[in-house]
Amino acid sequence: MLQVNMQSGGCLGLTLATVRKEVIGNATLYLGDFFELIAQGVIPEKSVDSVVSSPPFIAEDLGLVTDEEYYEWYAGLLAKLEPLVADYALLFNSNTRLYDITQRFCPYGRPLIWDKFRGQAPYRYEPIFIHRMSKARFDITNSIFTDCYHYESVDKAKMVHPYENPLEIYERWLINILAFREGEKFTRTILDPFMGSGKTLLACNNLGLKSIGFEINPDYFEIAVETIRNGEGSCTAHLGTRQRIKSALQQQKLTEAIPV
Repeated sequence: MLQVNMQSGGCLGLTLATVRKEVIGNATLYLGDFFELIAQGVIPEKSVDSVVSSPPFIAEDLGLVTDEEYYEWYAGLLAKLEPLVADYALLFNSNTRLYDITQRFCPYGRPLIWDKFRGQAPYRYEPIFIHRMSKARFDITNSIFTDCYHYESVDKAKMVHPYENPLEIYERWLINILAFREGEKFTRTILDPFMGSGKTLLACNNLGLKSIGFEINPDYFEIAVETIRNGEGSCTAHLGTRQRIKSALQQQKLTEAIPV
């Protein structure tokens, strides 16, 4: 059984033989740290077409202190994706990082914007940054039918993950931008290194695409397995997991009360 060190974010005694792997339809799920598992060769080079993911965006969650340390971590993530991914990485992040990430890592240009219909509330939108791999096979601008998508965030009473995004965002917008080029499927396999509740992989299954996901938290891994296997809204998370989510949401609400 794979042991997960939740404090350091690493895995103890990691070998490919001990990694838990689930295959559900076209989706392949791994329980473990993305960085450590790819170092073990779980994903061959250029075997993934594109990435859709919401990586950690709070420095403290990664054991980091300063924003500069966070951007060093982010740069390291992009460097690890480059040899694995053929075309693009679409990465969610906080709107507080909009300027810095755009200036540092997106010479490509503007991000996509998810408008959450929150009126004038803080964090009313979320940027999705477009990172082009060095040998991308197509120009994504030809596939973007809108760079601002309006859709409500997940009802907090129904959340099974503190940073859960609605399935609609993936299935009807982001994956469509990557997967359909001039009416034909161009992308075949999508990677989510931080799959959380598994919405990216569920959307790929619904669209007939292959997907690969990684999750280091065993509770969230179980949630992703159940969500992908049975569909959105099917997950009945353990009471302990729901309590942790409730606490995280309460803390998030306190943070959002601070004007930006």
